[in-house]
Amino acid sequence: MKRLVLLYMGLLLALVSCVSSPEARLFQRYYDEIDHSTRGSSTYYRWMVPGSRRLIVYLEGSGLYSVLGTEETGRLDSYTVSYVILDAWKDSADILIPEKPGMHKGGQFYGDASVLASYTVEDHASSHARGIDDHLSRYQYDEVFLVGFSEGGALLPAVYEAMERKVEITGLVAVGAGVMNQYDEFMLLAESPLSMNDQYRNGLSHVAEAREKIMQDPQSIDRWYLGWPYRRWSSYFSYTPANLYRDVPVPVLFLHGEKDTSSPVESSLAARTLGLSDCTVITYPEMGHGPDTDEQRTRLFTDITEWFAGVGTGVTDR
Repeated sequence: MKRLVLLYMGLLLALVSCVSSPEARLFQRYYDEIDHSTRGSSTYYRWMVPGSRRLIVYLEGSGLYSVLGTEETGRLDSYTVSYVILDAWKDSADILIPEKPGMHKGGQFYGDASVLASYTVEDHASSHARGIDDHLSRYQYDEVFLVGFSEGGALLPAVYEAMERKVEITGLVAVGAGVMNQYDEFMLLAESPLSMNDQYRNGLSHVAEAREKIMQDPQSIDRWYLGWPYRRWSSYFSYTPANLYRDVPVPVLFLHGEKDTSSPVESSLAARTLGLSDCTVITYPEMGHGPDTDEQRTRLFTDITEWFAGVGTGVTDR
């Protein structure tokens, strides 16, 4: 079962597929120095810059491990996209990274029944929202951006809706995630000509049959499809981000690789049809689920940073 989980996770970690020794030492420093706080059952990590007036809230992609990766006796032995976010904006903004429900720093939870049972849109969105609200009740900012990658990007409008202090949000940024239901995304991917792992493609080709079984036993954490229990899939197959985005009044940025085999680029392109007042969609012809090269990474973060600076200027597409 763990092998199937890792097969699917491998599709979601493109941003940190190759970590050099200097990067590993740098990421270890971030791991050691980042602070954390708790509100009820919600834990979040925070990187604070003295005098910062901007907050970036980062929602990590899927995984049955901490949003800060896993450790062995205090030393990191796996990394997440959280470190790329920290490295990009550690000097210019406070950074808040909510932990997933039931998880703790550096841990892995592949066989944890309570974590599997709470791995739903509703539980993650409400937990993240509590942590963000708690931080915003303590600190004031001129700008607050919610940034999500992959599953974290898909959760953005659900987290926004669940927040009590949503009026303080300046904008939303989704990377490798769009507005479509994940079942509909998988139906598109099943017919995609893009190159992908044979085992993964086979799983996608049976998604209609899998959904029927999932909906017959939606609470199960013992029956699995593509590396996740039925409970997780029943939640995400029933969740359509577009339905919530229509009520989001702040600017939204979608960034998507045209060779993405986890979430098809059509999911972000569909955002153009929602009638959002301020929606930017940027696609990258040679990029997959995340940047594979330094050049792609630089372009992606440059586009986000420039959007931060000019947010609220109207609907643009590239």
